[in-house]
Amino acid sequence: MCQQEVPRLDIDRQSLNIGITGHRDLGAYHKRALTQTLRDIFQQLVVNTHALNPLPCQANPTAAGTAEKLVIISPLAAGADQLVARVATRLGNELWVLLPFDVDEYRVDFIDQPEAMREFDELFALSQNVIRLNGDRAFPGDAYLATGLAVLKHAHILLAILDESPGRRHGRAGTKHIVALALEAQMPVIVVSPRQPYVRIIDSTGGQGDLDALGNIFEQWNRPS
Repeated sequence: MCQQEVPRLDIDRQSLNIGITGHRDLGAYHKRALTQTLRDIFQQLVVNTHALNPLPCQANPTAAGTAEKLVIISPLAAGADQLVARVATRLGNELWVLLPFDVDEYRVDFIDQPEAMREFDELFALSQNVIRLNGDRAFPGDAYLATGLAVLKHAHILLAILDESPGRRHGRAGTKHIVALALEAQMPVIVVSPRQPYVRIIDSTGGQGDLDALGNIFEQWNRPS
């Protein structure tokens, strides 16, 4: 197995960082309804972020500051990554990009998807921060898993577009795997099903609820230790 060290993003202690994971193929889902659901989530996140003090810091758990902005951390893969990034940036949120390879090598992923390549290029140009991992194309599973782990390393919350229906296949370094790793690390997760769509909030204690339960995550952070 190919091992690689994950560099650190320059974490802004005044931002709440939302890591993104999701399926690459969204063709069978209701994109308009999914887009509106994502807008609703980001609007709720912004409201809660402005009320959050202190802000948990991934780089140094003992450090804290007032959350002043929302940052999306994404590899900008085709499908869910790009859809979430587009919705978030249109609402004025910052975009930070994590790539498994250098940008030219990563663009090979979109060689048969001209629309996804155009969207990647447009969103990449909007990003405020970029980090490139030293993934090896000969070990793609390792490279994509390292990217997912890096997203988790730099996020406070994971937002996942995840089809949990029984017929859906899931693989190593896929969306379900990254969600499982986040929950194992007790990271709050916002699961968005692309089918209805519906939202399931899982807080750091494992408690679950719908979008109205999003505030529970922030209440737990604000609760005296």
